[in-house]
Amino acid sequence: MTPPISQADYMRRWTAGDSPGREALVAHLESRLGPEHRRIALPAERRLRAAWDPSAPPETLEDVSLRARPASDLGPAHLLYAGFGLSDLDFDADLAGETVSGMGIEPVFRLAAADANVAAAPTWPCELLNVIGRLALETPEAVVPGFLAMLPEPLLPEGEIAALLLITDPELDVAQTPHGAVDLHLAVGVTRAEAEAMVQKRVTIAAMLAALERAGAGVVTDPARRGSVL
Repeated sequence: MTPPISQADYMRRWTAGDSPGREALVAHLESRLGPEHRRIALPAERRLRAAWDPSAPPETLEDVSLRARPASDLGPAHLLYAGFGLSDLDFDADLAGETVSGMGIEPVFRLAAADANVAAAPTWPCELLNVIGRLALETPEAVVPGFLAMLPEPLLPEGEIAALLLITDPELDVAQTPHGAVDLHLAVGVTRAEAEAMVQKRVTIAAMLAALERAGAGVVTDPARRGSVL
């Protein structure tokens, strides 16, 4: 683990206008995944809407980094979406050496995609990551590994994925930044029946993940999946 940076060292290395937190997250992602293939920015009109309308849901993410990932022991070939915005990204000398950066998390989603065409990748997972961000703002104490978010309807009409299980991403783990640690939270899609089994303590989270691995899904979400793996 990298030792905390002093405020003096922080100010020698960065100045106003820099983004030390973002730099560290990007470096962490590149060390684990390689360079990003595409960045999806939050549309400017949505930022303006959120700024002018206090009643509008907060836009928690600034942008999303997108990469194509091959099949591995994590699951089938997929698109990996990593959000930026819940941790402290920009220069702030007062945050130097903190234990936790911002909310201490950034959301991640792995979407099954046999043809991982990054240029044509769907953008709805970015909205999904924003939903996780809003939940974290509303109930920060609850949005931790093991948290289950029930969705009002399945991700896709033809599928049965209607809940998200948050875990620490097994490949990305925790990033260390000048503003503190950031846990990369992966949202794993499960069916309502699978979610209810975990809520009712009929199956543990570890057993659920093991069942997904045996079924070949791993921690990658296929929104068209139907039926339970339990």
